[in-house]
Amino acid sequence: CRKLADILTIGRNLTLRHESGLELELSIAQRRGHAEVVPLENEMFCASLPCGRAFSSTQASSVSGEMILNGIAGERSFSSQPIQLRIAEGKIVFIKGGKNSNVLRRRLRSTWTSSESPEGAAKPSAGRHCVEIGLGLNENAKLGQSELEDEKVLGTVHLGFGRRSTPARPAEVLVRGIVVNPTIIIDGRDILQKGRLTLE
Repeated sequence: CRKLADILTIGRNLTLRHESGLELELSIAQRRGHAEVVPLENEMFCASLPCGRAFSSTQASSVSGEMILNGIAGERSFSSQPIQLRIAEGKIVFIKGGKNSNVLRRRLRSTWTSSESPEGAAKPSAGRHCVEIGLGLNENAKLGQSELEDEKVLGTVHLGFGRRSTPARPAEVLVRGIVVNPTIIIDGRDILQKGRLTLE
């Protein structure tokens, strides 16, 4: 976990590739990777259980491409109704799929309020930014158990969607999409190959 956190810290360009061939390109430059493991990092005073993930925030406006989510963390239905996303300049611009796509739309809509707009008008895109990417590393975790366990499953990657950071507020993850058996390449180096860690 900690080695992956270090790689995320020093990495700059990341490619996430689904089994179907769809890809997302994004930047993690000047972002610090974190490991949610026991014992905790010095600056991390708490962690969700079960432990077992490495993650980093993204340069939110850098995320572009298409991806298939095999499920949503906290939902019991995985893989049978995948969700296809298109992301441009860090924001979801297209969602397609079955029942799970409607769940995602609903959860994204529930993340914004009219108070976020200076004019008092609601902003439906406020929670659609891709602000986090993480790798599940817990070999005992299973999909469909809970939101906190889904993101820790070994061989998966999760994308966190929510509000981008502002001078007055850090980025906030509001919903996480799960990608099963993906490939991750950081600065030309394979880190994950179809769900299998390739670190030596």
